[in-house]
Amino acid sequence: MSSIGRNEPCPCGSGKKYKKCCLGKIEPRNPFASRSLAEEVALGPLMQSDRFKKFYEIERPKIIKPITWTHDPNLPDGVNYRCTRSHNGEQIIRLKHVPISINEDMEIAHELLHLIVDAEGFPNVGYTDQRFENLGASISSMVHDVLVDARLAAYGLDMAQKYKKEIIDSRRQLNKISNAPTDRLGQLLWIFNYTSKLLDYEVAIKYAGPFEDDFQPWFEEKYPSIAQESHKLVETVNIIGFNTPSKMTALFSSILILFSVNQVLSIASANYNK
Repeated sequence: MSSIGRNEPCPCGSGKKYKKCCLGKIEPRNPFASRSLAEEVALGPLMQSDRFKKFYEIERPKIIKPITWTHDPNLPDGVNYRCTRSHNGEQIIRLKHVPISINEDMEIAHELLHLIVDAEGFPNVGYTDQRFENLGASISSMVHDVLVDARLAAYGLDMAQKYKKEIIDSRRQLNKISNAPTDRLGQLLWIFNYTSKLLDYEVAIKYAGPFEDDFQPWFEEKYPSIAQESHKLVETVNIIGFNTPSKMTALFSSILILFSVNQVLSIASANYNK
């Protein structure tokens, strides 16, 4: 996760610049602390799932640092779970809905595996400015999800079913939108999110075998420019690779340069501040 810029808004919420507020002081507190849950409460229903129980017994001990489980109803539409870190490195799993349903066992296992991947040294792209949180999450999850899903396949996750479930939700959200965004920041979000779907499909057919998918033709007919840039990004991802921390670091660096991400964020930030 990137450090806090001196001139960025202080994450403590004071409204002051970071350099005039908490810089050099104690780290800002976890903003979700007031909605935290005990792990046994958060996971209660899932322990009735045999496959989750098996996963939990094998994988949970690999996470050494404490986890804060928290209820966060303000997660974006379509995002029911998200792993984040506070500025002092606290690991947080945010849940949009509490209690968790037993049918969400592999989704929560997915979030826990993200923490294991982090502990193994795989990097993330993150921005302390919450206006750009979704962009960093989109770049990171685009490849982290492939790593995580490959490991989940060993616990009986139906990769084809998972993919189909996700694209149903994606199409539902896209049907509410008439046009792709015209601003570059919005376009980048769409490119990274659609690239994620393309990579998800690749891993799904690897573990589940070929299956019919009408989402890609539908999307590419409706949003051809987004699809074109996404396919080029898939090529970059497959050429550089991401199966080691060093490869993933190189991949993220290439993406940031290829799409001029820092320049786009600088322009967006200036526009926000007008």
